Amino acid sequence: MNHQAAERVLLAVEQIPAGRVVAYGDVARIVGVGPRQVGAVLRERGHEVAWWRVVNAAGVLPAEILQRALPRWDAEGVPLASDGRGCAIRRCRADLERLASDYYAALLDWPAGSPA
Repeated sequence: MNHQAAERVLLAVEQIPAGRVVAYGDVARIVGVGPRQVGAVLRERGHEVAWWRVVNAAGVLPAEILQRALPRWDAEGVPLASDGRGCAIRRCRADLERLASDYYAALLDWPAGSPA
């Protein structure tokens, strides 16, 4: 993935409000990349953003990542799924229209040579 696309993924993730989550595919649709590309960016550069706010479509994270996300979810009030494998995404999914709007507004604020 090129540098600009990676920067756009990170910018989109920065717009997710605390206490809310979205799926990799949600970020992908907003940014114009694939869900696997979103995952790759977060794997490499997730430490720069609130990576724990991006989950799979069912709200699940792999066990090793889930253990790192749980304290962050608890601090933000993200409800857990009844099976304990992830979050209750239906109850805490961010408003995707608002997220897209916030992303595009932030994209417009980037200086020249930005990820636009």
